[in-house]
Amino acid sequence: MAPILVVATNRGITIIRGTNYRSPHGLLEMSSKGLRCLGLAYKDDLGKLSGYNAETHPAHSKLLDPSCCCSIESDLVFVGVVGLRDPPHEEVHKAANDCRIAGIKIMVITGDNKSTTEAFCREFSCFLMEMGEVVTMTGDGVNDAPALKLADIGIAMGITGTEVAKEASDMVLADDNFSTIVSAVAEGRAIYSNMKAFIRYMISSNVDGPPATALGFNPADVDIMQKPPRKSNDALINSWVFFHYMASFLGINLVSDGHTLVELSQLYNWGEGSAWLNFTVSPFKAGNSLITFSDPYEYFTVGKVKALTLSLSVLVEIEMFNSLNALSEDNSLIKMPPWRNPWLLISMSASFGLHSLILYVPSQPDIFVLSH
Repeated sequence: MAPILVVATNRGITIIRGTNYRSPHGLLEMSSKGLRCLGLAYKDDLGKLSGYNAETHPAHSKLLDPSCCCSIESDLVFVGVVGLRDPPHEEVHKAANDCRIAGIKIMVITGDNKSTTEAFCREFSCFLMEMGEVVTMTGDGVNDAPALKLADIGIAMGITGTEVAKEASDMVLADDNFSTIVSAVAEGRAIYSNMKAFIRYMISSNVDGPPATALGFNPADVDIMQKPPRKSNDALINSWVFFHYMASFLGINLVSDGHTLVELSQLYNWGEGSAWLNFTVSPFKAGNSLITFSDPYEYFTVGKVKALTLSLSVLVEIEMFNSLNALSEDNSLIKMPPWRNPWLLISMSASFGLHSLILYVPSQPDIFVLSH
């Protein structure tokens, strides 16, 4: 007697009879080799589909009648099992290894047979023990949409993906290539690392570093959507912006180095004063004050230190208040008040505090060669 297979489906019981039925052990053996197994069967009284000619075919009316589904799918004659191989792309091996080195855990979620999936994953040693903190989900089908929506980053396939999957995703992968995701992660890490390097240098090397960093948190101008679009070939720094930069640069230098206490030209050769014979310094006025030196060489020591301290203090104050000009390129402080970016006000206060620290805390002026 030919073996009979009874299969429970959502439409009822399907009975398959035949002599070529493979045991579950045989199916598992094929699945363990990474083959997707499809069972093939036929119905005796439906005629050959190779001769299907629409309405004249004996199965035509039955195929159009939903009530005939159960009878069509019952009492089938089993033919055999076909194993389909869907190997991973060549670049997946390298991409998976790059993910492992980068600390990215890969989890495979599939509707395929468990043994088939395990064999597929074993080809590039992709077994996970736990889920990472930031989850990226890839998918292409309608049933993937909920997971794509809930993931931190949902990525839909651009070629084979359904419109539902694309709408639910944050990104659409144009080439359906897993290695492209790895390249995007590497590019994102490089950008983030460069930003950290820039901030680290700005804060550690300049007193105006904190305000410069805080400007990155500026809100958009209130009228940003009322401005006309810029041309595609517009330069980031045009002639007017360059003139503005140069005017600000010259103004800051003139104000910080052009005070009336001691001129920069008077300090140019200060190191040679000890070799000069019969050297004297005539009293001179700085504003309403008369500056005199009991020791002529103090002109190049005490006087130099005071001049440098004044220059530095003026420079710090100008740079702090100049950061308010950078809040908006076109709007005044009336339309773009400083408190719209509280981080800028905090960073300005911190910079003023650091400057006061090196001026008035004991031993700090000596370290930085300043006067208090």
